[in-house]
Amino acid sequence: MVVLFLLCGILAGFAAYRYGAARASMRTLNNTKNGVATARKTAWRHTGMAVLFVGGVLLLLFVAAKLGS
Repeated sequence: MVVLFLLCGILAGFAAYRYGAARASMRTLNNTKNGVATARKTAWRHTGMAVLFVGGVLLLLFVAAKLGS
């Protein structure tokens, strides 16, 4: 049970990191005119990874709740 909560914490940390990376990519996209398509793809990739990590956290919390009851 503790291991699941540790995994949730790690995934949440990764999600926060990826969200920050996505924001930085969007800032770069807004500040530059060159390589706009590359910056946009990078921003969406980082955002997608953050969403996947959050989904993983929610799934693990659901499993932990089911195991706990």
